[in-house]
Amino acid sequence: MLPCNESSLLSLNESSVLPCSEPAVLPRNEPAELPRNEPAELPRNEKDSTLHQRMLQAHAAQDLNSLIALYSTAGKRMETRGDIDAACFYLTHAYVYALELDAPELTELQTRLAAYGRIHTP
Repeated sequence: MLPCNESSLLSLNESSVLPCSEPAVLPRNEPAELPRNEPAELPRNEKDSTLHQRMLQAHAAQDLNSLIALYSTAGKRMETRGDIDAACFYLTHAYVYALELDAPELTELQTRLAAYGRIHTP
């Protein structure tokens, strides 16, 4: 077996496979921690923690109606705090679930997201 190193790996073409006696370690150019697509704001207090727990339970139960209501509530809380990016994060989730069910909340969510320039309505 050949030892693996950056130069031996870089000399291979895409269809070649080289058995290695040790795992290859390539240099990393990305940041140490990748950005998450989730605002760090929730949970912020006991009320938010309870909302977060209810979201997790609704996900586990695949209860889309509850998810629409819970994500809408989280969005409203973030709007109240002035964190529009976080609000739109939650409202977008509610919107996606509303689309899946063709739920009555769909029009309100479309209007709110359009007001922030997050979606375009015809």
